[in-house]
Amino acid sequence: EHCEGFDIGFSVYLTTAASGGSTSTSTGTAAARSGVSNVTIVREPERIATIGSNAKPALSFKVDNVPSTVLLKFDNAYSWITNKRVLYHVEVRPPIDEFVVARSRRAELAIDSVAMSLRQARDGVSKIRQVRQSVEQKARKTREITEASQKALDDNVVAFKNAVKAVKQVENSMNEKELETEENKRLVQQMDQEKQ
Repeated sequence: EHCEGFDIGFSVYLTTAASGGSTSTSTGTAAARSGVSNVTIVREPERIATIGSNAKPALSFKVDNVPSTVLLKFDNAYSWITNKRVLYHVEVRPPIDEFVVARSRRAELAIDSVAMSLRQARDGVSKIRQVRQSVEQKARKTREITEASQKALDDNVVAFKNAVKAVKQVENSMNEKELETEENKRLVQQMDQEKQ
């Protein structure tokens, strides 16, 4: 807190709502009337002087029960003539206790475990990719060999068909020559008979 050039009355109260009640932002008596079961005076009322902006916090305390209301009361009732400008800074920090520290450590261990599982998963994916690449290479080679074998088989089939065709042509030619020879023999026999 910082009061420019003068002092000011300052006090701190902590109020906790009762069951079914509401937390009040007033001081003790008014807070009790509004259903607040516990009112704790964190800092007794006192007049405080100017505090430099680089000074350490004037007050720090721990709130054990939630929900609670912290009331910062600045009182200038004793000074009827002088107006005052108050600058203050409030910082709320989460509790740092053994439970929180243990929970933080468990969270760190869980993060480490997740990170390790992630690394193992990445390694597994990398190995799977390597196996996949190897299988794809083998499949590609097998496909190339199959295609080459199929082409050679097709070429052999074509050559075989051409050979069969050539054989048939030779057979036809030989049959034609045999028929021609038979016809020549018949003509020779006919001519011999006519001479007799």
